[in-house]
Amino acid sequence: QNFYEYEIPLSPTAHEPATTDPNLIWPEANNVDLVLDELKEVKLARDRAFRTSNTSITEKYSQVKGKATISVVGAPNLSNVRTIMIGVRNPRF
Repeated sequence: QNFYEYEIPLSPTAHEPATTDPNLIWPEANNVDLVLDELKEVKLARDRAFRTSNTSITEKYSQVKGKATISVVGAPNLSNVRTIMIGVRNPRF
């Protein structure tokens, strides 16, 4: 598999029953500001580590960039992107 993963912690929605205020439903801290060059930088760092250690390109390699954790597996190529998936991971389970 070849993919990048961009992970940020999310702030829960405030407990405001029946609110329609978008800023309460999705706090601004949850917005994603993805810098595509950072994906490339993590992949290049992984490739350098691969040449000098036992790191495998089939294993997940991660770096923290600001509030985000960026990971790479395999040899993804942004010019060949056909699918983008968005998911939420619940750390309590």
